[in-house]
Amino acid sequence: MIIGKPEMDDASMVGFVEQLGVVAVSVDYRLAPEHPHPAPVEDCYAGLAWTAKSAAELGIDPGRLAVGGASAVGTGDVSPYAAPARAADLAGLPPAFVDVGELEVFRDECVDYAQRLAQAGVSTEFHLYPGAFHGFDVMVPGATLSRRAAAARVAALKRALRR
Repeated sequence: MIIGKPEMDDASMVGFVEQLGVVAVSVDYRLAPEHPHPAPVEDCYAGLAWTAKSAAELGIDPGRLAVGGASAVGTGDVSPYAAPARAADLAGLPPAFVDVGELEVFRDECVDYAQRLAQAGVSTEFHLYPGAFHGFDVMVPGATLSRRAAAARVAALKRALRR
């Protein structure tokens, strides 16, 4: 959680809003190393708590919130609150959508996380994109593979929010 600002996700958030008719909230969390863990995670949680608390004002159902994020870098001592894949027990987590590029530095961790979620009884949808590198969908959003990944995310959210 060393880089990022809400504006970086504007295109994907606008896509979710337009295609799904949802409300999107992006958190402007404090960045490491100036604000080390747990500050960025606490900021993200505060954003989630604010969204749930403000649901009526925002016109949303607090029982149908989705949380998402892209990559987060760190060592083996990173808290599971910052990187859920580091948690020992994944049972009881909500349904998950995990996607990763084949050439992604986090690929093996994502594959393992998705498998552990499924083994823990968590409904999990997993996509591995052949030939895709870290940030492929942001760097080349018009590429066929990027558009396919975006469509898969929208479809998963549509299914999850329709329940």
